[in-house]
Amino acid sequence: MGQYERKTMTPDELHRWRWRSFEGLLAHVCKAKGPRDVLEWGPGRSTKVILASSPEARVLTIEHDEKWFRKAQSEFGTHPNVEVCHRVLSMKGGRSTGYANYPVWRAMEDGRGLRRYDLVFVDGRSRFDCLVAARMLLRPGGVVLLHDAHRGNYMPAVESFPHHRVYKDLRTAVMSDEPLDFLDGFADGECPVRNRVLSDDDTVADLRRRFASGEPFSYLRFGDADLFFIENPNFDKNRRHDRNPAMARELGAAFAVEHPDYLIGCVAGGKVFRSKEDHLRSIAEKYHVGKTYHSAVALQVLYMRDPEGFVTFCKDCFWGRRVLFVGGFSVARDVLVRKAFHVVATIELPDRNAYRSLDAKMTQVEKNIPKFDVVVSALGQATRVLGHRLWKDGLRTQYFDVGSVVDALADRRLRSWIKKVAELRPKYERAFLK
Repeated sequence: MGQYERKTMTPDELHRWRWRSFEGLLAHVCKAKGPRDVLEWGPGRSTKVILASSPEARVLTIEHDEKWFRKAQSEFGTHPNVEVCHRVLSMKGGRSTGYANYPVWRAMEDGRGLRRYDLVFVDGRSRFDCLVAARMLLRPGGVVLLHDAHRGNYMPAVESFPHHRVYKDLRTAVMSDEPLDFLDGFADGECPVRNRVLSDDDTVADLRRRFASGEPFSYLRFGDADLFFIENPNFDKNRRHDRNPAMARELGAAFAVEHPDYLIGCVAGGKVFRSKEDHLRSIAEKYHVGKTYHSAVALQVLYMRDPEGFVTFCKDCFWGRRVLFVGGFSVARDVLVRKAFHVVATIELPDRNAYRSLDAKMTQVEKNIPKFDVVVSALGQATRVLGHRLWKDGLRTQYFDVGSVVDALADRRLRSWIKKVAELRPKYERAFLK
């Protein structure tokens, strides 16, 4: 989620933004109503918006998925005003202690009566049941927000509230037992900042800063092959890739749809697939507001144009640290690649169609992650899938998609740009192998 700032937008810009984001509506409700007690089904980006817009609010957030619960617990569990609960979806043993009914059951169990809430945000599972529970738990004048309200089976519960508004462009409904007049000025409320794309130089500078900080991040590069995979799961351009719908879905998820904390090296900031720039930018803007996209080819440009700068970047970011390299066997075994990135250990997969073997290697990768400071990956499309899986599983590390630079270092002239700068390899051998 991007930082919020006051911004004047044209009606057309505002309309496009409202198609992309429910966050502005949630922030507007929080600031207008100033909730003291908040109930949420489905922690994540919405939790951040609530805490940023209503810092004094006490939040009970409920999650059914154990892995996502652990992620939410690590992110919000130490916040003094947030309680993160893990509840199963089913009602085991006839006791209504599960996901949707848990707030009601807990209040009855401790004998203190129902805890009332000023704001309820529903964005998890069993949403109809959650809305029914929300009606019991809502304080007079309180507000309920439902995400994905475009689904018709939720409408009976939405329309059961005396006052409700459905924002089809945001796929979000707002409900209350009192008039929703405070929404009349929503279009003039706080609007998130627009996306921006860093230049090659700014991308390199930002990556250097992040490596030096030691904080986890995941840098993934996207090009036109990824675009084709996302658009058409049966894509097998030049027979270089298998027809794999599951792969396409994971690529779509890796495109920060689920995890906006990724650093996306987007083609919109690069120089390679210029014909696809506008299309990729539109996909990027569709899923995020206030997101910073990095250049997809920053390291490649540095390798070609500034060999001394590339050597300095590698030494400053990787040398003196424990680096795990996950890549095709021909580059993983190359001495120059290992020296340049100060590789301590490798996990090797086939050079082509590496994602075929990725499932078999995941346990080994996950087991080794804690032993290393940095994970460098070069697996083509599988690089993005691996990054997505690690982030989704809560394995926070500095994960770096090095891209085709390893092919240049290993003298694998698979791309035209590598052939054009083949004379640079002896210079890198002198710099890294001396």
